[in-house]
Amino acid sequence: GRVLDEAYTAKVSALKEKIRGVERRIGAMHAREWQGAGPRPVAQWTFDVDARDQIGELHAVTNLKTTFADGHLTAAALVTEPLRRDIREKTLEAWVTVKKPLENLISVFQIYNRSGYRGAASDGIQFAGGTNKQWRNLSTANFRTEDVHGAKESAGPGERIHLAFTYSADGTIREYRNGVPYGEAFRPDAGVSGQLQTYVAGDAVLKFTPTAELAIEEARLYDAALTAEQ
Repeated sequence: GRVLDEAYTAKVSALKEKIRGVERRIGAMHAREWQGAGPRPVAQWTFDVDARDQIGELHAVTNLKTTFADGHLTAAALVTEPLRRDIREKTLEAWVTVKKPLENLISVFQIYNRSGYRGAASDGIQFAGGTNKQWRNLSTANFRTEDVHGAKESAGPGERIHLAFTYSADGTIREYRNGVPYGEAFRPDAGVSGQLQTYVAGDAVLKFTPTAELAIEEARLYDAALTAEQ
């Protein structure tokens, strides 16, 4: 009856509030852990058993096709909740594990505005695939995508790769693979569309795309352009 329905609703609400409280405490613990250890990420996803943001509230929404295995996101592209504040200067960082020889285009980890004039802005870590087999910056209409002359990817099945792409205030984009510079830094020359983009609170989201060739172990978003040492 109605009384039982109300009691059930109250219990569910109370349980949800307890869960939110635990999440806030975990987030605070992570915040303390990052003090004194360089810039703290705005968000971090470890994909141990879910796609929740371990630091903030940018949780990714899973679906029936989502698969986690051995601490990796292994199947189904996931999109996060919208940003809570604007992000401009930034670093996108990801740890991935090769499952099969890399052959195809893979947009591993990206940030994008869902709305915008002449197409929404996007940036991200992308494997070019094909004969290129290089890492490159993903961007809308390739306005901020250039061949950085990095080495062709040679990692085989079971190998782990650490990738970090930084976006500086002056528009310079730098790519790192396993902690060392990958190719050449560049500053896009495409007018306004080539400049450093602002990812807008309430609109911009992040997306993770594992494939049959590549699983994602961890990803982080920073609101600063990290250095090679960081």
